[in-house]
Amino acid sequence: MATAPSGKWIDGVASNDKTSRVARKSLAERLRAVRRSLSRSARSSLIASESVHQLRVAARRAVEGLKLYADFVPRRRAAWITKQMKKLRKAAGPARDCDVLIHMNHYFSGTEPTEVYRLVCGNHIDTAKVASRAGVKTLVLTHMLEQIDQPGVRERIIKEIREIYDGNVIWGEDLMEIPVKGPHMFRME
Repeated sequence: MATAPSGKWIDGVASNDKTSRVARKSLAERLRAVRRSLSRSARSSLIASESVHQLRVAARRAVEGLKLYADFVPRRRAAWITKQMKKLRKAAGPARDCDVLIHMNHYFSGTEPTEVYRLVCGNHIDTAKVASRAGVKTLVLTHMLEQIDQPGVRERIIKEIREIYDGNVIWGEDLMEIPVKGPHMFRME
């Protein structure tokens, strides 16, 4: 009994397997792909538009698998899963399509208290990479600590961000209002 090759095929499925077994394995793999993509997108502050895209693709494929194997999945369960996948894709849409990224920027790169803190919150270099990968038009830096909000440091941070990200950069301040639509945004150089 030969099994199908890995890749777009289902691992561990043979040509003489029952359709119900193939349906179970196929749907389980598609739902695992959704879980992996969701976990990858949610566990890091360094969300790239590609991981959000993969999440949406995995959710869409799961729904198509449910349609394909409709005879093997109870209708109510299939409807519930389909609804959840639709909600997930809808929720992920703004992350993929955003024009403005507002990101806290507590620490200057290399001065974070711990590596775990950096992974969770990021620094100005991480923020520039996120903005660049996400393709946002405007990056708003917020929640700067005293260490960053000093003469010369602000300029250095903007310069280093500019080396990675080429969109608009706004140095956020308390109670600042930022026009999302309307006047042309300015660029900090």
